[in-house]
Amino acid sequence: MRIVQRALIGVALPVLLAASAWSTGFEISGIGTAAQGMGGAFRAIANDWSAAYYNPAGYGFFRSDQLGGTHGLFHNRHEVEPRYYYRDAFGTPFRETGVFNDQTIYNQHAIRWNPSAGFAVLLPILGESVWGLSVYQTFDHNDSWRLFSPLEEYTRFRLEDTPDSLSQIPNNQFFNNLDVVAFQLTVAKELEPDRLSIGVGLQLLRGDLHFGDLDLRPTPVSSPVGDRPRDLIPQFSYHEGYGWGFGITGGLMFKPNERASIGVTFSLPSSITIDGDAELRFVMPQNEELNRDFQPGTPEFLFTAGTPVTLPASFETELDLPASFGIGVAYELIEDKLLISADARYTLWSSFEGLAFTYSDFDPDAIDDLNRRNDDPTVNTFFLSDLANATEWENAGEVAFGARYTWSSDLALLGGVSYAQSPARENIGFSPQFSYSGDELGLHGGVLLTLRDNWEIGAAFQYIDYDEITVTELQDVNNDGIIDSFPGRYQPQQYETTLSVVYRF
Repeated sequence: MRIVQRALIGVALPVLLAASAWSTGFEISGIGTAAQGMGGAFRAIANDWSAAYYNPAGYGFFRSDQLGGTHGLFHNRHEVEPRYYYRDAFGTPFRETGVFNDQTIYNQHAIRWNPSAGFAVLLPILGESVWGLSVYQTFDHNDSWRLFSPLEEYTRFRLEDTPDSLSQIPNNQFFNNLDVVAFQLTVAKELEPDRLSIGVGLQLLRGDLHFGDLDLRPTPVSSPVGDRPRDLIPQFSYHEGYGWGFGITGGLMFKPNERASIGVTFSLPSSITIDGDAELRFVMPQNEELNRDFQPGTPEFLFTAGTPVTLPASFETELDLPASFGIGVAYELIEDKLLISADARYTLWSSFEGLAFTYSDFDPDAIDDLNRRNDDPTVNTFFLSDLANATEWENAGEVAFGARYTWSSDLALLGGVSYAQSPARENIGFSPQFSYSGDELGLHGGVLLTLRDNWEIGAAFQYIDYDEITVTELQDVNNDGIIDSFPGRYQPQQYETTLSVVYRF
């Protein structure tokens, strides 16, 4: 056992010292008041039902059954200053794209919520082991923006009984409501009393996606129809679907003495195939003078008449979720009074390459209408092409430090700090849909109140400040001819409150 003890300590210390940050991307900040109040440095403590998320091995040291729940309330206060400029052959930027360039825009504000719950019971299985069921979000992102209004050329002229292109422009233009919920069965067993425990969680993952994007597509029609300012066709795309996957998470917890503990964990989620309904909406330019020169049914007429094109369809995309590996240490600095902890984790965000949307089953009536309005099949492929919101993320690390001070037998104070490295630190393919991916610094605090020895009620608060990011270039990450990045200055912030209750019986 001394060999195991020395090996674990030898691994823990270098990792904690070498890791550089608390990974961002679209992963949740955590669950449970005890963990959130300590900055997430809970991997080597894991002494309540939320161990299902932080370290399943913590269940092995339970001496009573547990039932608990938590409710996270968070508010994103993000801002972006778009700098979405195309350039001509001489390098001169076009300022007329319809994007609100050089204006400070705030995301559409709302109080989001993130509930989770679970229970754990001791059972006479495998000698004696602890089994639990829990439901919580593993990944979550929710943001929306209005950053665009069509140019005058797309809205100036209106033919009688022709749909107004301006009426086709929604307030939510760039949005991403992504949720991955884990339904987890956890089992843990104490291998050596009060010293060593292992645990594993088997997950059924449900992924839900509500995603909207704007692409400024180069027109497929030649001059003079395709001349500026009609050279870029705004295409709005909307997707709403869901899918299922599986995952496994596990851990080990080792207590070298009565005051110290070490936790080691891994998480291996599968990719989730998400499918559902999509709508592709094209805002078409209108020019009465040009339109008179062409016959209805020709591409030239279609691209000067100003009538929007809307195509309902089905879509499919692959959500590649990252694996992660973590380690934590905790030490009771003052017996029964002050507990300190530190965590580190490394997340393989390079497996996420964005979202590529494949379309099928286009609405037959919409296709018939498109064919009636345009007799050139090669131009029609412009409207039917697949899209992607591509990026190039890098693996990222994280560290967190926390403390718990027992003020009295029924009151404990929590505090912590976390720092996270951005997976999007190269700013390749950066877009408003994943707007809070800068390096982040989190400040955390909270309180735990114990009632009648078996009830624990808590509240935690955290503020996360993200480094300002400036994206300067238009980038076609996957070489499909469509721009994937959205240049501008990004400055995100997040506020979160976590309320929780634990009942031990």
